[in-house]
Amino acid sequence: MKALAALAIILAISGCIQGSTADSEGDYHVHTDFRVYLEEKMVDFNKAEYMSTEYKEIDPFVHLHDFHPGVIHFESRNADLNEFFSSIGMKFNSECFNDGTNEYCSNASEKLGMYVNGKENSGFGAYKPSDLDKILIYYGSGEPTQEMFNSITNEACIYSEKCPIPEGFDYEPENCSASQPCVLPGT
Repeated sequence: MKALAALAIILAISGCIQGSTADSEGDYHVHTDFRVYLEEKMVDFNKAEYMSTEYKEIDPFVHLHDFHPGVIHFESRNADLNEFFSSIGMKFNSECFNDGTNEYCSNASEKLGMYVNGKENSGFGAYKPSDLDKILIYYGSGEPTQEMFNSITNEACIYSEKCPIPEGFDYEPENCSASQPCVLPGT
C-alpha cells in the first residue's frame, strides 16, 4: 500500500497523472491574429494602454504584448473575445461593438459581422479562438473587402513557434502563463 502511494506521488510530480499535462490551465497558450474595422477604418490597437507588460498586466488570461497589436494571447481555455475586449475597455456582442468611445450597432443600413479564417462566424464575444485563427471584426455597409482580410497579420504562428521568425521581427520568447505574469527576459 505504501509502495502504491509512493508511486502515485512520483507520477503526479512527473506530470503523468491527467491534469498535470501540458494541457493544464497554467500551460494553455493560444495565439490569434485579428483586425477590427469600424466604418471602413482599422482600429489601432498599437497603444501602451492595450499592452500587458512586466509592470502592468491587463488581464492574466487574455492580452496583447510586445507592441505586436495584431496578435491576441490566450492563457486560458475559458477566455473568450469578450474578456479580451472588456479588459481594454471595449464591448463586443452579436449586436454591437463599443470601442470605449462610440457604439457601432447593427441596423437597417450597417451590420456588425465577425469572420474566422475567412468565414462568417456567429460566436462574437463568446468565441473562444483556436491557435492560429485569423479573426476579422467588421462594422459597416456591405461586406468587408479582400484588403481587410489581407491586412490580418501572420504573426500568431511566430508566438506559437509554428513558423520561422522573419528577419527584422522584434521577438522576445514568452515566459508567461495564466499563473505567472509576462516578464521581459533578464528581469
